[in-house]
Amino acid sequence: MNTKKIYLITNSNPFDQQLKILKKVLPLGIEYLQYRQKSLSWEQALDEIHQLSILCNLFEVPLIINDRLDVVTITDCQGIHLGEDDLPVKYVRRIARPNLIIGATAKTPERAQLCENAGADYLGVGAFYQSSTKCNAKLISHETLKQIRASVKIPIFGIGGLTPSNITEDIYEHVDGFAVSDAILSNADPVTVVKNFKAL
Repeated sequence: MNTKKIYLITNSNPFDQQLKILKKVLPLGIEYLQYRQKSLSWEQALDEIHQLSILCNLFEVPLIINDRLDVVTITDCQGIHLGEDDLPVKYVRRIARPNLIIGATAKTPERAQLCENAGADYLGVGAFYQSSTKCNAKLISHETLKQIRASVKIPIFGIGGLTPSNITEDIYEHVDGFAVSDAILSNADPVTVVKNFKAL
């Protein structure tokens, strides 16, 4: 059985609470951990990133920063994720350190091909359902996902309100993994949720 990968994204829950959960789930086979924080000062955020970096290094999980190339540059994080309104992949690839992991959001086959050709290492594709993390996210159809899958060779992570119980065959068939946040970090039994994702 080809187990799908899990891409975990931090949420707005208290950091100490998230840290306790991460210590339990990172050893279970998390492909990437993305730090997403839009409400803290960057002095506070950098302190959290430092703590996450130590934890990720311990379990050999790449730490990805959402949006901020400047933060990636001054930390030892392994990657950056670029949304559709962020810096273009081609410019980040040009100026970033050679081994930096670059992920990008894609909602169309054209955008997916553009990002792959510019040097993206993986794509985040969605949203498939509304979620509390991004309640105004634009949903995409299964047909669009199928077209994106056919247009690129790099890994695709499905994103947007995914749980072990709502991943349809159409989604499962065309992604390499699942990008999730609240489904794990806001669950009373996060270890079981990770195992359920892995068992799909």
